[in-house]
Order: sequence, then C-alpha cells, then structure tokens
Amino acid sequence: MVWSGSADRDGTALRISLAEQTIYAQTSYARLHAFDAESGRLLWSAFSGTLELRAGVAANSYAVFATNANILHALDKKTGRTI
Repeated sequence: MVWSGSADRDGTALRISLAEQTIYAQTSYARLHAFDAESGRLLWSAFSGTLELRAGVAANSYAVFATNANILHALDKKTGRTI
C-alpha cells in the first residue's frame, strides 16, 4: 500500500472510481470525496443530498457524475461544486 486516505468519519466507502489520477470515493453517508491518486491528499468533499446511493462515479475532463436516489449529480472536477 502506497497511501491510505481518510475523510473524517464519513461512514464506509461504498464505491471507488479512478479517473485521470483522481480517486473518487462515495460513502455510506452520501458524501463524495476526491483524492489525488499519487499522494492520497484529499482534494475536495461534497454532500450528494440523500443516503440512497445508486451507482458509481464517472468523470470526463470537466465534471464528475454521481447518482443518488435516482438523481444525477454533476460536479466540477476541480472543486466538487455542483454544476
């Protein structure tokens, strides 16, 4: 193991995705965390609104997409803010 990351006490990481050197972890408390894949540094965290997680995370060059309770969330890839 090169590094391990923690995002406070945000439940269990339920879904993990990797896109362009960023690891995205959705937790059981409906948070999405972005970690630098090389260093493990937490880049940002965002609350996705409800605890009903549906599917994993996808990303393109601009945004991160996550579903939660049948709602598609689009977040700025650099800041984690809702687009």
